[in-house]
Amino acid sequence: MSETVTQRSVFYVEGMCCADEQAVIEKKLRSLTGIEEYNFNLVARKLHVTHSLSPSVVITALHQIGFAAKVFSLQPD
Repeated sequence: MSETVTQRSVFYVEGMCCADEQAVIEKKLRSLTGIEEYNFNLVARKLHVTHSLSPSVVITALHQIGFAAKVFSLQPD
């Protein structure tokens, strides 16, 4: 039996600066299994995500919709 590990990650998302971009990102995040919660800091271009999947999956998903992203911080929940 494998245990699901929940993590809290902060991603720096290049180019994320307005509500329209936030809506596009939210739609993509909602399509991913393993995303529990997320919130945005548009001014700092940071996306805070609580998830049980690899951070690389989030980065790949953001790349698919045209955003470059990198992990700013990562911690177990």
